[in-house]
Formats: sequence, structure tokens, C-alpha cells
Amino acid sequence: EQGTDGDLGTVGAGGGRNLACPYVSAYNRSAAGFEAVREYLDRVWATGFVVHYQLIAYENEPNNATNDALLAAEIDAFKDHPALFAWYIADEPDGQGIDASELEHKYALIKARDPFHPVSMVFCAGGAADYLSALSPSLSRDISATLYLPVLQKVGLFETCTEDMLRAIVE
Repeated sequence: EQGTDGDLGTVGAGGGRNLACPYVSAYNRSAAGFEAVREYLDRVWATGFVVHYQLIAYENEPNNATNDALLAAEIDAFKDHPALFAWYIADEPDGQGIDASELEHKYALIKARDPFHPVSMVFCAGGAADYLSALSPSLSRDISATLYLPVLQKVGLFETCTEDMLRAIVE
């Protein structure tokens, strides 16, 4: 049986699944939002799941004091929660044209506040190799992933991929 956020507290981990990856950072930049996320994390932990915590609301935000404070507050609020598996900093930044230096800054801020959890991102548009080579060794040693070719074939996206995209996925 597959649960939704609403019934996670009764479904629990099972069927080989124990990782949730909710898109939460886009709407929780308030005390009430943080409390809702904390309640969710508590439910997740109680049912045997851990969370790959989305921070992608920040991926396109400029690096400035205001956004740094918002990101720092979110990291500080949840870094010690037992349900936290890792931070997810960017979703396909190569396909969005996000400059690597923008994410370097955010990565450094996250790691300064929480050196214990990995920081991850996923790549899509064939720029993974170039993108990762532009990043500092520390960032490229955390978790990174690219779309996996058999998944593309199963969902019918294979035909829409360019040769460069496929080469980056396979490499």
C-alpha cells in the first residue's frame, strides 16, 4: 500500500521504501511553516522513514544577506532532527542554467551550519560532467545523480534526449 503525506502516520515504511523526498522549502519560511515541517518530520521518523530534505526553493535565489539568513534558519531548524537523511540543494541546475558559483555559496553555508549531513543535487541536461568539474572538490564529493537511461526509456523520454544528454547520463 502506498501512502500519501496525509496518511503517512498510519502507513509506515514498507515494501523496501524508507526515504521520503518532499518538496517543502518552497513554503515553510515562517514559524508556522517550520512547525508544519517539524510535525511532518516527526511523523516520518515515527513510521521508519528518513527525509531527503528539499532546499530547492533557494536554488535560483540570489546570494545575499536576506536569503542567507532564511537558508541558515531552515538548516538550523532541522539539522538535528533524526529523520534528516540529507539536504537536496538543486534539482537539475545544469538544465536551468544555474551558475555553479551560486550553488557553491549555498553549499558552503549549509556545510558550515551542518557538516554532518550530505548535500545533494540531480543533473539532467548533459551538463553534469562540466558542471561538477566547475564545482569545488568538496561539493562534488557529496551526493550527485543523473537521470538513469533505463528510466528514460520506461517513461518514453528516450526519444527526446539529445546525443549530448545521453552521453552525460551514460558516462
